[in-house]
Amino acid sequence: MSAVEDLSSDEKQAYELISSHDGILQSDLWKELDITSRKGSRLATSLAKKGLLTREQATSDGHLTYRLEPTNSDASTRTQEEYDNKSEFPEDSQFA
Repeated sequence: MSAVEDLSSDEKQAYELISSHDGILQSDLWKELDITSRKGSRLATSLAKKGLLTREQATSDGHLTYRLEPTNSDASTRTQEEYDNKSEFPEDSQFA
């Protein structure tokens, strides 16, 4: 049984929205779901604890929020830090 199957209906709806956008700001999540910011924060925190998304602090229009991205192995969702930490040289290179 997958982790997504174990979600509440609100968690499933939030996860589907985040996945369909390949990431979203938490402030946009609760607006799109027409829920309170508190409930949106709780949903995002719950999904992050279950390992279904990453939740990184961000700023939007001068306000603190979080960037929510589904966890998967797709290279398009890598963070800039992951790219920065990746070596430019192949492991079997003379520079490794």
